[in-house]
Amino acid sequence: MEIISLPFFLHALYMASLTPRLSSPSLALGDTYGSLLIGNILAAWLYGFSTLQTYIYYDRSRGDSLIFKGLVGTLWTLDTLHTILISHVVYTFAITDYGNVLSLVKPEWSFIAQGVVSSIGDAIVRGVFCYRIWTLSHSNLVITGLNVVCSVAVLCQDIILWVHGISPPPYLSFDIVYPWLPYSTLATSLVADALIAATMALLLARSQSHFRKINNVVRTLIMHRVSTGAIAALWVLAFLITYAALPKSFVFVAFKFTASKLLLNSLLAMLNSRHLLREQLLAPEANVLPSAADTRFKSVGARNPNDSEIMTLESHHQGL
Repeated sequence: MEIISLPFFLHALYMASLTPRLSSPSLALGDTYGSLLIGNILAAWLYGFSTLQTYIYYDRSRGDSLIFKGLVGTLWTLDTLHTILISHVVYTFAITDYGNVLSLVKPEWSFIAQGVVSSIGDAIVRGVFCYRIWTLSHSNLVITGLNVVCSVAVLCQDIILWVHGISPPPYLSFDIVYPWLPYSTLATSLVADALIAATMALLLARSQSHFRKINNVVRTLIMHRVSTGAIAALWVLAFLITYAALPKSFVFVAFKFTASKLLLNSLLAMLNSRHLLREQLLAPEANVLPSAADTRFKSVGARNPNDSEIMTLESHHQGL
């Protein structure tokens, strides 16, 4: 999620570029260009995961609407473009303009572009999660609205940061005018991701029934959503801590380049889990006597409860 301002980024790079004159060159390179390189490697690694998960999605999700399939394709395209742009950023800072402090006054176009692309992708992913909350909550305006407000707040602050980033003057006056905005954006992003994960987990917990197999699937869904949501939220928290504690280094960039990719992989993993969960629901239970509920359904000629529950779970996880 692109939540670091261009002026702050340039200010950090400028301060870090002065470090070799004050301390050992190896330490300065490790804290600046080394962090850029590590962030780029991690981003490429996560891009590989998102590409694999996108392929799995299209291979298994034949029942989703064309709109939702197009949305997933758009997210993967944005992720591809983001990976290319951050690679260009790293190459420019580490190779083309290495040691050229004056070049920092005019930011590279790819740095601005990767932030915009990342912000758009994050907004779409959070929008999909909010739509699923709307479905799970049976169109509850309060629950869904709270998550939408947090997600929109992140996007609005992203827009403010990047508009200011491309406007003259560069980073020199940003610390005085908006010293709180980058921290506010990070904190809002942390709250938005944690709130989405917690809301979906609580709504899934409410959907448990008196059928053991269904409850097992619901528990699996809850654990999956909590774990993936916690990873994304903790990653943003690490981003916030390193940005606040080490403002003159680039350690936070490793988290910055990869945060949006973790969010996308969280969504794709949730989509791809539907196939396995459906198989788990349909799998026969060996050496288990039929429950009273199963007997009651059969005695009145009703459908197997698994059929209705599968339809319910699929409706919760179906696309747009």
